[in-house]
Amino acid sequence: MPSIKDLFYISTGSDEDAMRDISGAGFKCIEMFDGNLSKYRDDPDNFRDMLAKYDLKLIGVYTAANFIFDEIIEEEFYKMTLAVEFAKMFGAPYINVGGGALRHDGIRDSDFDRLARGLDRFDALARSNGLVASFHHHLDSLIQTEEEIARIMKLTGINLCIDTAHIIAAGGDPVRVAKTYLDRLTYVHVKDYDDDFQILGKGNVDFDGFFDVLAPRLDQLQVTVEANDLPGDLLGLAKHNLTYVEQQFARVG
Repeated sequence: MPSIKDLFYISTGSDEDAMRDISGAGFKCIEMFDGNLSKYRDDPDNFRDMLAKYDLKLIGVYTAANFIFDEIIEEEFYKMTLAVEFAKMFGAPYINVGGGALRHDGIRDSDFDRLARGLDRFDALARSNGLVASFHHHLDSLIQTEEEIARIMKLTGINLCIDTAHIIAAGGDPVRVAKTYLDRLTYVHVKDYDDDFQILGKGNVDFDGFFDVLAPRLDQLQVTVEANDLPGDLLGLAKHNLTYVEQQFARVG
């Protein structure tokens, strides 16, 4: 039976195969789940050697917690402290955190306050270790809609990691969200959505409008491409996504 302190996110499959394909597509950086990095806690040189082999830099780490249950918060922070240590160990400057669990009997107003306190505590933890933290809203969590994003951002000082597809899927507008929180953006996830996740430019996200908003701060932002369960030639899709983002950067100057 898993313990709360061990509930890391993990991407299945071979880390090295993923690195090979990501590098082969032309990317220079990767983001990884805390659980994948936990495998290298006692053998960090193995992971560093793979990064060097494929000429990649670990740019960010993703972790998450429920945050709303006081009785397990210390167990969750034990795990998230390890995630911060992994990021620092392998040179990642950014760490993203998701969270805000949904209760079986519905949302309570106090859940937003508990989440905000947890996010501020996590932000302080990251800052004390030289990392830049951002909160990642997510489908099927406490913070999905624009209204929920607005509510939590008023309660916490952490940066926002916009995920373009998750906002669209929740009925929102990533362009409007980017305008609202531009000064609190340091890291964004770009992917497309049209009833399901899509390659960039094939869904409903207005990426021209989105990058127009980001343009004044692109030199201060990390833009990371995410691919969620896309069928077909994954290497070809990755190359398409990289080219698409490069074209957007070139377009906005």
